Amino acid sequence: MGGVAGKQAPFQDSGKQPDRAPFYIMASAFQRVFLYQSKSGMTEARFYAIGFMVWLAVVFLWFAATVSRGQRERFVFGAGTIGLLAIFGLNLLNPDAYIVRTNLKRARLGHKLEMECNASLSLDSVPAIVAGFPP
Repeated sequence: MGGVAGKQAPFQDSGKQPDRAPFYIMASAFQRVFLYQSKSGMTEARFYAIGFMVWLAVVFLWFAATVSRGQRERFVFGAGTIGLLAIFGLNLLNPDAYIVRTNLKRARLGHKLEMECNASLSLDSVPAIVAGFPP
């Protein structure tokens, strides 16, 4: 058992329950990115940072569901599959068009439209830009 006077050492049972610290750190990172987005709009860096954080959170949950329960052999395949699904999902979402739609929505609410960010996007953003103009 270990510890003083029959008490367990603080991290002795870490294999039975996943550490929650990564989730607190990710929650703080999410909050910071969303704060930046609400202040300055969506950028490619913020878009991909959010996508990476979502992927990382899902992988940590998968870790808790497999490795921490003694099913290590399932973790690698599942984490790879989750990664591929994240990549395909981000591409299906059309990041540049999503960024433009988000920034135009902010502009309609009275926020400043950051033209430098929107001008640096690929041609995938053009239909969203055209659709955002009033008829």
